Amino acid sequence: MIFNEPLKHRPKSRVELHVHLDGAIRHETIWEVMRQKGLPLPGNGSLADLKEAVKVQEPRDLAYFLRAFSIFMPAIVGDTKVIERVSYEFVEDQAKESVAYCEVRFSPHLLLPNLNSDANHVNGSVNGVKEMVVDDILDAVLKGLSRGEQQFGTKVRVILCCIWGHSDWSWEVLRLCEEYKERGVVGIDLAGDEGFCNENESFMKSETDVAVFEAAKEKGIHRTIHAGEAGPADSVKMAVEMFRAERIGHGYRVLEDEEIYKMCLRENIHFEMCPHSSYLTGSMQSLSSPSKRHPILRFAEDEVSFWHQHR
Repeated sequence: MIFNEPLKHRPKSRVELHVHLDGAIRHETIWEVMRQKGLPLPGNGSLADLKEAVKVQEPRDLAYFLRAFSIFMPAIVGDTKVIERVSYEFVEDQAKESVAYCEVRFSPHLLLPNLNSDANHVNGSVNGVKEMVVDDILDAVLKGLSRGEQQFGTKVRVILCCIWGHSDWSWEVLRLCEEYKERGVVGIDLAGDEGFCNENESFMKSETDVAVFEAAKEKGIHRTIHAGEAGPADSVKMAVEMFRAERIGHGYRVLEDEEIYKMCLRENIHFEMCPHSSYLTGSMQSLSSPSKRHPILRFAEDEVSFWHQHR
């Protein structure tokens, strides 16, 4: 006899390997904080209008996909109380999605108030603290994640992002990876809009970033890099050969070059796949491989090491 009885609690069985903390904030929290701080809200100021404003209406490119951050980030940067809150809520939301283990990534530098002149006035005494450093941002995130983990049971670890074009931050990111390892920092990333990186530019050959990732390898710090989404297949090759990447964030366009793809297979490179966002960023439309199927299907057929976002 088969019994169809609903479970009281869904078992936590999912893994989330590619999610950005500042891209996973609740709309309700953004709306509430923006109203509290008197920030201009889209449309008539309703929650519905905010949701509509930050939603990607049609696929275009990565820069267009990221445009919504300019709407709500002024409410977040430099406010450690809000940062701790959204980190705590992030764990709760992951638990509701039955996630057992999650690695969340973010750039602590992009949450510093003095890096965003439009936000300096937003939080009064909070944003005006000139002594605020990246350690304060990371501490707030880790406190929120720890509280959430204790309450909701989902295990969350942190990947810290270096940012394309800001190699002056990279050594400090590496320091944070070392110093906060015991509090849950498990890896280093290189993220940002790679749309201006192509075969004719030396942007990805930043000597500083290469040195930082080489040092990370020597120190046993795990390494993942955003490549092959807006950038060409060659960006994946450089991420692996020059930056010592073990995992690639997205990497869809690796299929545009069979030799680079085969190299990734030999090196057992792991791909962090986000099928829905790859459509919204326009990556699938710009893919010039012979097949227009989503790369995840080819990866599955070839038994490539990959993870895919469950939403």
